[in-house]
Amino acid sequence: MNTENNQDVFVAIDLGSATLKAVAAYYDEFQRPYKIAVCQRPTDGIRKGAVLNMEATVNAIEDILSQLESEAGSEIHTVHVAFSSEHVEAQNSDGVANVGLRGKAQSITMNDVEKVMDSAQAVPLPENRDIAAIIPLNYRIDNHLITRDPLHIQAVRLEARVHIITAPGSLLVNLEQAIRNTGRQIQALVFSPIACAAAVLSKNERTEGVILIEMGASTTKIAVYLEDHPHYNTVLPIGASSLTKDLAEVERIPFSIAETLKVEHGVCYRGLLNQHIRQIPIPPFGGRGAEMIAESKMCDILQARMTDIAQATLRRLEVSGWLYKAKSVVIAGGGSQLPGVSELFNRLFQMPARTAYVMGVENLTEEESQAEFGTVWGLLKQPYMAPKVEVSSSQVQQTLDDVFPDDPLLKEGTLSTKKSKKESIIKKKGTLSWIKDNFF
Repeated sequence: MNTENNQDVFVAIDLGSATLKAVAAYYDEFQRPYKIAVCQRPTDGIRKGAVLNMEATVNAIEDILSQLESEAGSEIHTVHVAFSSEHVEAQNSDGVANVGLRGKAQSITMNDVEKVMDSAQAVPLPENRDIAAIIPLNYRIDNHLITRDPLHIQAVRLEARVHIITAPGSLLVNLEQAIRNTGRQIQALVFSPIACAAAVLSKNERTEGVILIEMGASTTKIAVYLEDHPHYNTVLPIGASSLTKDLAEVERIPFSIAETLKVEHGVCYRGLLNQHIRQIPIPPFGGRGAEMIAESKMCDILQARMTDIAQATLRRLEVSGWLYKAKSVVIAGGGSQLPGVSELFNRLFQMPARTAYVMGVENLTEEESQAEFGTVWGLLKQPYMAPKVEVSSSQVQQTLDDVFPDDPLLKEGTLSTKKSKKESIIKKKGTLSWIKDNFF
């Protein structure tokens, strides 16, 4: 896909359970995404990240991509896709490879790095579960820890630690099929929190330690970043729509009316309410006349469920051991837009908390930079997305570090590939061959 000026245009789509979001952008002279078009529309074919109605999902994807084509002025052939599911799992794994011969050190080659990465990803997987992403975390060279490229260093033994994300094979196949049925191809399939982190977290946050909580309609994704890499990922089977459901059940009103009340008048932290409590009108429906609900009552309903989500997140993090390695919390996703979210998480987590916003994307409106767009824009800020330039990778990295110290574009660490049920890009090409093609 190209613009009128013959610039390459890249397209990303976030397949949410309630809303699809799609964006088109090109890269400016500083290798930052520059927005061309943004589209969103509701969908009812996806639940908790899984395609449950193929026809409805395909129609929704076709509709939003056609709209994007119209606004961008060009056809779309390939897309970058964010996925999520309560059944996604993640683990860290170690690999080892001998570099030297008979105890004599030799220079580390791409073949050595590929061997150690293949060793690290050789983990047993249950039936119908595939590797969706492999993210290098660090290396050890003769017991010396390094976090950067180990090539050309003299060593006898090379070790690697990687973060492996797995998902049900059927989930990935159905997502790929839904895109293919629109006549397009998936260029990359990225786990939602990994994409989101690239757009809403600063380098300092990712390095010092941060908990990213991406709250969608039906799931809440939790990621812990440390030393600029994701070390922990998990998914809770509950999201922001549960707040709407509670409000609808307590007030005995339709879900759609409850959602409107939540979005337009909702607050989930009592400390933000004024002493003068407002009365909020509930519109008439089904023969029932107009009624009122106290702002304080609605806040209590919403705060109770948001507290449940926060406490469930805390429990997961405590059990994992990663809670106390973070210094701050960032809340993203559509659920983060409810007033009081950051204040509530700040109180419960006892650490600084903020609502996310999109960083490092040009030409965005205020609405388009809100947290709910973090994932879809993050797809276009993955390391492999940057245009190739005829200089060494070290020169590119040093230039970007000097000019954009907080921009995650072109940073090491995110390796995300599409994997069919039988074989993946990683398996076909070799992990480090893939990295070499896309990073060096």
